[in-house]
Amino acid sequence: MESNMKHKLPINYLGQFYNLELEEHADIQVDDGIIAKNFCSFEVKNYATLRIGKQVFFNSSCVLRCMEKVTIGDYCLFGDGVKIYDNNHHYSHHHIETISFSTAPITIGRHCWVGANSVILKGVTIGDNVIIGAGCTIYKDVPANTIVTSSGTMTYRPRPQFDKQVTTFTASDTLEHLEYLVTSLPDIAFNILAGTHISPHLNSFRRFSNVNIYSNINDTELEDEILDRTSIYLDINHWWEVKDILNRCQQKQIPIYSFDTVAHQPELTNTMISSNHPEEMVQAIQDFFKERDT
Repeated sequence: MESNMKHKLPINYLGQFYNLELEEHADIQVDDGIIAKNFCSFEVKNYATLRIGKQVFFNSSCVLRCMEKVTIGDYCLFGDGVKIYDNNHHYSHHHIETISFSTAPITIGRHCWVGANSVILKGVTIGDNVIIGAGCTIYKDVPANTIVTSSGTMTYRPRPQFDKQVTTFTASDTLEHLEYLVTSLPDIAFNILAGTHISPHLNSFRRFSNVNIYSNINDTELEDEILDRTSIYLDINHWWEVKDILNRCQQKQIPIYSFDTVAHQPELTNTMISSNHPEEMVQAIQDFFKERDT
């Protein structure tokens, strides 16, 4: 079923069954690239506010009930059956009101993943870059960069963030001496961005805790966000240069390090290392961060 107010919630619905209850005076702003699968339900009451950022995905049977305000940041993923409620029935020790509610805003940051059948309750703020495991009930704030799981009781543990990051854009699954560099520099995060699906070979590097692989990334804003936290660009991908990345790095004053066998624009390269001596690249990267941090 669909509401005659569907035009107020510009979502790509994958399937035929969904429920929309969007009242006339609801304040709704939805960004591009939102996807909702079958049996999702969205309810926004009069004078309530709903904000959804770009590239947000709702899997089957998600429910969002908004009476005051719900804000969802960019690039969030919601598993099957996730429920988001910014309201509760009023109740006492003796009764529950059927049509009287208490409300408080919900804020969900960017780059969050909420697992299947989790429930997010009113008044909660969830920071950026949070992962919530399946079946959790979130009733208090979750700090940014946190993983939440439940085994009867909630457990919160940090989601470590690397302050030393290097980045490579690639259309190839072959990056010169990648495994050697990754294992030799365990305290440095390697961001690998690919504009398409990646091969099993490249995907296998996810086994390293300091490797972040971004597949099918074609979002300039997100690319720039990653570059803004990049200290060194590693021009080590085989085949061609991707997305004019070396000029973009030069504009952002990100130093470019490369091996002599794969350098795409040697004239832009700050540090050139012989491919026969990958240990010299390791030393050069270590020296860079040592100087930066002193």
